[in-house]
Order: sequence, then C-alpha cells, then structure tokens
Amino acid sequence: MKSMLNYFLLFLLLCFLLASPVQAQDSVAVLEFEGAGGSDYHSAAANSLTNILMDLGRFDVISRSEVDRILEEQHFQVSGLVDEDTASEAGGILGVEQVFTGNIDKLTTSWSDGEYSGEAKVTIRLIDIETGTILQSFESTGSGSGDSRGEARSSALSSCFDSSLRSQLREVFAISSFVIRVDEEQVDLLGGSEMGISEGQRYYILRPEEYGDFTRKIGMVEIERVSGDRSRSEILWSSEEIKENDLIEEIPYSRRTATHVEASLSSYEFSNGEDKQSDLMPGLGLRIMREKVFDYEYGGVFSFARSEGINRLQLGGEGSYEFPLSRGRLHLLATAGAGGNIVSQSYSGYGINEDESGTAWGTGFYGSLGGGLKYYLDYDTGARLNLTLTGQLSSTISSWEDSDDTEVTNYVDYQEADFSGLGISFGASIPLAF
Repeated sequence: MKSMLNYFLLFLLLCFLLASPVQAQDSVAVLEFEGAGGSDYHSAAANSLTNILMDLGRFDVISRSEVDRILEEQHFQVSGLVDEDTASEAGGILGVEQVFTGNIDKLTTSWSDGEYSGEAKVTIRLIDIETGTILQSFESTGSGSGDSRGEARSSALSSCFDSSLRSQLREVFAISSFVIRVDEEQVDLLGGSEMGISEGQRYYILRPEEYGDFTRKIGMVEIERVSGDRSRSEILWSSEEIKENDLIEEIPYSRRTATHVEASLSSYEFSNGEDKQSDLMPGLGLRIMREKVFDYEYGGVFSFARSEGINRLQLGGEGSYEFPLSRGRLHLLATAGAGGNIVSQSYSGYGINEDESGTAWGTGFYGSLGGGLKYYLDYDTGARLNLTLTGQLSSTISSWEDSDDTEVTNYVDYQEADFSGLGISFGASIPLAF
C-alpha cells in the first residue's frame, strides 16, 4: 500500500511539472538583443535578462560568455530581427530546449530641467527549439535620467528589467508541487533547490474540488528551509486543515501596493501668552504603502486635521511590523513614523492701515511610535482594518509668516502650536493589483 502511494505521489508531481511552460531542469539560452541602440545596449539587455533567469532558479541557464563562445566557434551569427527559425537553429547549436530572444523596441532621450530623461521598451519571447513556436511573450517599459544621453538610456533600459518583469516571469513559470508532510504549524513540500524553490518564497495551498477541474485556496505557507528535493514551510494561514497531497502554487509577488484611509483623533496644545487651549483634533489620513502581507509595510502618509481655527497638514513616512495573534486574521502592530507639519491659521490687524488679513503659515517636524491591532477580513486578498494608538513628539511651532514670508506672529490667535501627545486612529486598507 505504501509503495502504491509513493507511485501516486510521483505521478502527481510529474503531471504538475509537465503542465508548467518550462521545467526547472530545462536548459535555456538568451540570444543577443536586437532593435534600437547599439551593440552595447543589446548586450546589456541580454545580460540583464540572463541574470534574472539565473536568480529565478527555474532554468539551467547557459552564461552569456558561453553562448557567444559556442556560436562563434560554429561561425553562427545572429543579426537583424531574430525569427523563430533562426532561434531554433541557434538553440540546436547551443544544445538547449528553449531560447529567449529580445528586441529593444524603444530607446529615446529628451532634455528637461537640466538633465536627460530616457524612455525604453523591450519585447522578450521564449521560443521552443523543437517546434519553433513562441511559447511566451513579455513586454516591459522603463524610464531613467542622467547627465548624458548615454546615462539616461542605460538607466531607462535597466529599469525595464526591474521587479515588474521578474514578477511576470515568476507568474508564468510558477512552481507547482504538493504537500508530503504536515506537522502542527509546519508543512513539507515535495521539491527543493533543484526545482527552484528558495527560502522566503510563499505558496498557496490548494485543494481540488470534489467534482471538476477547479481548486480552492485553503492556506498560505512561507518557505523556511530548503534541501535538494524537499522544502519545509511555516503556515501563515489556513481555512481548513492542510493534508498530505494538497497542491501548492507559487505566489509570484513578494510585496504589493495597498492604499489605506483612516480617521483619527490626536492631542494638541495651542497657546497665546497665558491663554492655552488643549483638546483632541479630528483628522483624516491617506497612506500609500508597499506591503509584505502578514509581515510589514512602509510608505508615505498624508493627513489633514482642523481644530480651533488651525489647520494641520502632515506629510511623512511610516512603517509597521506585524506579529500574529491569530494566523491570517488578527495581528499585533508596531508602528514608527516621521515627517513634517505644515500648519495654517488666520491673521488680521497687520499693515500700515492695520486692516490687513490673510493666512499665516508655520512648519515643524514630528516623530511617532505606536501599536495596535490589524484584522484581515479575507486573509491576504481582502480588506484590512486597523486600530492604532500612537505617541507623537512634535516640535512647537512658534513663528508664523504670511504668503510674502513676512512674520505675523503677533497678529494670529495662537502664537504657539504643539502637537505632541497621544492619538488614536481607525482605518481600512485595500491591497491593489500592482
């Protein structure tokens, strides 16, 4: 019985590997790019793609120097637009199963604001050597800047091979396998470094529906340890008990963008001589964050608050770490942030006729530390709810100027504004698709 189970596991693994466009043991080569720009740009693009493929670990990649050496020995030259027949012939000489070809569709520069700006676009194709057919096609665009045209073009071309292209490749050539062992909070997967699995990667746990060819997600794991033919992972969340023979599917991205909206109450103290006013200031905030779900996030913060005739605009950066209380659902938050306050209030009675009025401005800096709770409504794909208590240390704003940079401190209602103290916020965030 045990022998039959082993054969069944091996059969399933073979089926999933064959379903992938490229298997981990497939050998591939990257041919010189063609298109816009000279040979230096073509070589740089081919080298960048080769490095990405090597880092992914999905392929047995022939180095660029070896590709050049073999083709030169065989007196085979690739020039002009590489078609499927030429790629197949080159792949046959190199002894690989697939060949990546590329074309630089756009490589331009323009002059603006004292520097050159570059724009680039590349098209990448994967060609099967045996059939000569295009298996996959990718497009990527990039931009950059520099002190010269060459720097701007190189920067733009390099940005075509950023994390976006890596995510495209990881998604198309995602690793699939299945669970071979479950032990409390750990799951062992069939497949390891030889298959392209590495520490830190994340996988969905899938279970086939009782009828039909569909599957449903029942969990997520993160790889902790890798050997040659198996991997050990930690369970990040599970809606059902994970079992042996459950399927796994690689998650192609490690971080993504999320937008967060929150309502807040924060303490303040305004004073004008002996007159002091202390209370809570209501506000609204918007954050655009990069997140690694269940782990951390960081990004920019914009908030607006108003009380007692004073408006506060807060701009800064913030980051947070998460500690699971209930896996995939309730997490403890530790936050930190820093930035600047731009504050305004009305002034009057200034000028020759002492009847001038307008808006006075002041600026200051702040730093904050906080903690709270984060609740995931639908694990990693749904909205999140945050409740956070924050302590803020802020510089006291005691100098006010009008729009002409003239000091009007003596003509405002409150000469000093201090936003140090405690605050509480409640908000919701939504993960975006990029």
